[in-house]
Amino acid sequence: MIQVDRYTKFVLTVIAIALMLIAFRPLVEPRVAVAEKGVVEVNLKSIGGWSLNSSNPIPVKIVDEVRFKQDR
Repeated sequence: MIQVDRYTKFVLTVIAIALMLIAFRPLVEPRVAVAEKGVVEVNLKSIGGWSLNSSNPIPVKIVDEVRFKQDR
């Protein structure tokens, strides 16, 4: 009975350590963000439940402008 209890505790400890490593990996080794190159076409069907069937332009407000260094 004691041997089974030690084995169960050992296995659960290994699982807990593995889960912690998986959970904290993004903090230690963050991924690099990659953006699309060039212009990306966007087609909107609705905004806030309102259908966009007309060809009238939609006003867009840039809140926080971010400038990116382009690879050329």
